[in-house]
Amino acid sequence: MKFTESTEIDRVEQEEANRYTAKAFKNLEAIVNNGVTLYDNFDAKFLTVTFVVADTDVATLHGLGRVPNGYIILGTSAAMSVYDGVSANTTSILYLRSNAAGRCRIMVF
Repeated sequence: MKFTESTEIDRVEQEEANRYTAKAFKNLEAIVNNGVTLYDNFDAKFLTVTFVVADTDVATLHGLGRVPNGYIILGTSAAMSVYDGVSANTTSILYLRSNAAGRCRIMVF
């Protein structure tokens, strides 16, 4: 759950301050009580990448709308090392390589 109230309290008129504060605390309470998830609170995408052969660039659409800063391997289907591809990443494609065939789950950010 994301914090949805405006954080620009200086733009709230004095008579609305109590209502604003009550809504903000209610939203904050919902976030804390319902847990904080990676999906809601990080500018990241969760992907599965399949490597058919070793040591070959695999192009994967990442959906970030910008060049990724990095990635974290969350799990693999085989004993493998996943590493940066030779091609440059773009605003839509992430290039990765692996030393073995298999699948990996990643968080790209």
